[in-house]
Amino acid sequence: MLANGFVPTIGESFTILSSGGLSGAFSNVSWDSFDNGQGYFRVDYDNVDGDVVITAELAPEPATALTLIPALALVFWWARRRGARA
Repeated sequence: MLANGFVPTIGESFTILSSGGLSGAFSNVSWDSFDNGQGYFRVDYDNVDGDVVITAELAPEPATALTLIPALALVFWWARRRGARA
């Protein structure tokens, strides 16, 4: 749970660091999801301006990844078939 029960809206961004220039990234970013597991925070690093911004994102559904499997299988099959003709 976030402080004081705060629940960000999807797409809301927060600049958590602004230094005028930085290099690298956090070695570990750990926090719970929010909105009953429907959201998570994405961390973006702008090494030129020195900003670190977190953005509330909608967590992808597990079924979304499963829909890619048949498509990848079809592409693999097509590539092998095309390679066999050459």
